[in-house]
Amino acid sequence: MLRLLGLGALVALGAAALVGSAMALGLTDRGRVSSPVLVRVPPPETTSTTARFAYRADGRRPALACSLDGGRYRRCGARRQSYSGLPPGRHRFCVLVRRGRARSAPACHTWTIVPPRGGTAPNPSGPPGPPKTGDDPQPFRITGTAVGLLLPGGPAIPVDLALANPNAAPITVDDVEMRVDGAQPADCAAAIAVVRQLAARPSVPGGATRTLSGLGVPREAWPQLAMLDTGANQDGCAGATIALRFTGRATG
Repeated sequence: MLRLLGLGALVALGAAALVGSAMALGLTDRGRVSSPVLVRVPPPETTSTTARFAYRADGRRPALACSLDGGRYRRCGARRQSYSGLPPGRHRFCVLVRRGRARSAPACHTWTIVPPRGGTAPNPSGPPGPPKTGDDPQPFRITGTAVGLLLPGGPAIPVDLALANPNAAPITVDDVEMRVDGAQPADCAAAIAVVRQLAARPSVPGGATRTLSGLGVPREAWPQLAMLDTGANQDGCAGATIALRFTGRATG
């Protein structure tokens, strides 16, 4: 018999159950140097200690610089960059274009390396914890990672969700609502629109965390964001941080 894990019993909302955490989305540095576009990145959660990135940038021979985990920007390949032997934990890669003394806003990607099964992985958004065996269902957690860059008037970009189930029994996520909850700078939030919600019903095993990409959910079913072209100068939103909030319901 299915139990309803929602409508207050299982709502991923607010600091305790969320989520959503602020996420950095690369925005164009329009009118100056255009940001590169990431076309290949590691999944949001992986056991691989090797990370490979591919990107493209305007210009015949763009000069690119890469940074790993907040380190100094150093010259890197014109189309790809890779790292090996990375330790478990959260990592952040950024790449930008240099043109003379000018440089673009960086395009960045954050991911987490977890040890192979049997190990313990640090999880900045909070692990699901040991499976609960009581009768009361426990809230699941939702976080998201944007896969791509937001550009004014540009195409929508998908958001890969990570779903953490602390219950002993598996759950099926019936729906997730994503909404924009603010930005830094604050006036950039008005230009960010949610153009699609989750269009799938993924299942998550008990005591486990799974991403949409790891579950094989096609990208066209992921939630999507877009940046509106307001007609005004939006250079101030280059490199802005957008805060997202998620709510969801599941059965199990």
